[in-house]
Parts: sequence; C-alpha cells; structure tokens
Amino acid sequence: MTLREYEPGEVLFQAGEEAKEFLVLIEGRGKVSLGTGNLVGEVGAGDVVGENALLAQARRTGSVQATEAVVAAVMTRDRLREIRNRRPDIAVVLYRNLARELGRKLREADITIDRNGQG
Repeated sequence: MTLREYEPGEVLFQAGEEAKEFLVLIEGRGKVSLGTGNLVGEVGAGDVVGENALLAQARRTGSVQATEAVVAAVMTRDRLREIRNRRPDIAVVLYRNLARELGRKLREADITIDRNGQG
C-alpha cells in the first residue's frame, strides 16, 4: 500500500467513478454522500472506504470528502491482484478482513434504517 494525503475539502473519490482502489484511513475524517448528494455518514481513522465498488468491479455509488486533513493507505486493484497471485495466503486474510468490514457496514445501515422507521 502507498500513502496519500488529502487536505480538508478535498474529494477522496467521487460517485460514478470507476473503482480502481480502496483506502484505509490512517488519520483524519471525511463525510460520505450518496450519488444524490445525501450525506449518509462519516469515516475516520481505521475505516475502509471504496472496497465495495472495487470488489464488485462496479462504479462508485458514493463520494467521500475530507472534513479534516486525511492520511490514507491506498490499495489498487492491480496490487490486490498481484498479492492474490503471488501470496494467496495473505490474500485470503485481506479478503476476509474486507468482507468483515462490508458486513459491519451493512449491520450499521440496517440499524440506521430501523431507527428511522424505514425498515
């Protein structure tokens, strides 16, 4: 993974873009919006963003914008593929952790929907 820095207000990625990477936030915070512009949450240090679209080989459905300075570790699709081919043992752990993160996000979304009486 490589490190990338974002200034407050800078867009980490935009809805509709092709997903070529995912990010792990190391420092800072950001806001997450759907393609419609509706704010759906915030992310901070330790959170993974962009993994769903990357794994699904789809376009991004949301945008992330830094609300304070962000330092993120970046994993590209090509690097992920290289790890999978060269070190399947590491790839299994990586994919398992990404699946856990997606599961956590789905559980949080379910709770939010139930709380808002939309479920």
